[in-house]
Amino acid sequence: MGKKIRLNVLVLLLIFTFLTAMPAVASEESGWRFEFTPYVWLTGIDTDITVGRLSADVDVSFSDIWDNFDQVVALSGRFEAWHGDWGLIADGTYSKISTDQTVQTKGGGDITAKPDFKISFVEMAVAYEAYRSRGEGHPQVVIQPYLGGRYNYFNQELELQFPSQGTTRGTSDSWIDPMVGGRLEVLLSHAWRLGVRGDIGGFGISNCADLSWQLAVGVDWRFVDWASLKLGYQWYYTDYKNDSSGSDAFSFDGTLQGPWLGMTFYF
Repeated sequence: MGKKIRLNVLVLLLIFTFLTAMPAVASEESGWRFEFTPYVWLTGIDTDITVGRLSADVDVSFSDIWDNFDQVVALSGRFEAWHGDWGLIADGTYSKISTDQTVQTKGGGDITAKPDFKISFVEMAVAYEAYRSRGEGHPQVVIQPYLGGRYNYFNQELELQFPSQGTTRGTSDSWIDPMVGGRLEVLLSHAWRLGVRGDIGGFGISNCADLSWQLAVGVDWRFVDWASLKLGYQWYYTDYKNDSSGSDAFSFDGTLQGPWLGMTFYF
């Protein structure tokens, strides 16, 4: 567990260094442009999980999230640095989700439990603007494929309630998935644009997810030159299982999904 925590701190420090160093070494004269988007992604969960020797089918909808909002933490941020047609992208998310559920153990019998999830993602990618239409009298279309990787950290616990006493079982794991994806934007005007981006990764490579994919759709309103409001919906699916057994066994096969709201600052 200590190694996992140190790895998480190291990744966050690397991202922080990347975000703070880029503006320092670049300026408007150098042709760089930057975007920073803090946002909130309220994720529901529909998944099958393994926590040690226990398995559970967990379905936490967005309405459950809203009803238990005091038990939810959702923090996310996205940074993009562009020079000409080339861009660097960093995106990070931290979510803490808790709710009451009933789970099925592998040995049979329903046991009332309270699942608790702590989930982190950090994405890094290199992007290229492959196409931009002229948009003369029509909406402008922009296509940007990208290639990179996604660091995943999942901590999942089940607080089991037996007639005599309660107990908590938990496991965690982290892994890095290669990914390839792209973004399509339709610029309706200077102020309004529609966007969709998606990626696929994992590919069953050793120590990676068997499959992961992500899809996000949204609308952007640029109400001033230096900022815009964004609203959308996002899905993230991953199918990962470690090689451990017994109390260290871990798996997550399911989807995180929900609405997101953010603001982008341009500089």
